[in-house]
Amino acid sequence: MSIFTITYAELEETNRWLFETVTDSLDVVAKLLTENEVAVPCVPRYAAGYLVPYSFAGNLRLLFEYARGRKKLSRTLVEKMTIDFYRLMNFSPMMLVREHASEDADDDITEDEKKKADYRDALDFAASLLPRTIATILLGANARIQIENNRWISPILLEALTGILPEHAESEGIHERLDEAGHCSYDPVPIHSLLKTLDKTEFH
Repeated sequence: MSIFTITYAELEETNRWLFETVTDSLDVVAKLLTENEVAVPCVPRYAAGYLVPYSFAGNLRLLFEYARGRKKLSRTLVEKMTIDFYRLMNFSPMMLVREHASEDADDDITEDEKKKADYRDALDFAASLLPRTIATILLGANARIQIENNRWISPILLEALTGILPEHAESEGIHERLDEAGHCSYDPVPIHSLLKTLDKTEFH
């Protein structure tokens, strides 16, 4: 699956899956704390010119449209939305406790370093959800932002954005390189050229 093979039905399904997953977990917490059920309203809103079923679905639609070359987003916003999704899916009281403890203990770690670590964790988490559509959207958007910033991308990002498997990259004219740890990455220049064709793909 790549960002260009996702259908409207799959996008709708991923919105429904995310809302149900998060609200089901909130319901469990509410019952334990209060012996009452919680009802989180699903309030539609407009985002990227489209009506979406709830607020965070608007972020997903923006990332989806950006990854397909239909909207412009900043690197900061793409990374923030990716981290927000990670926190949404991994939220727990203990997570906040650990964050506060880490802030108190790690005075030597800068805010920028912490954001970079959070971003890496968020990307790893998104990759762990493959082959879910939501993972492809998140990884596809982050792949495009790296390509636009002329950065070499990982095999997972390459496949999410273009659908090209690592073993087929060279035959598609996409050069690879290995770092000292043996990790493979791909040249952004030919990928950028390929996107000019892929961006014309219709969404069904």
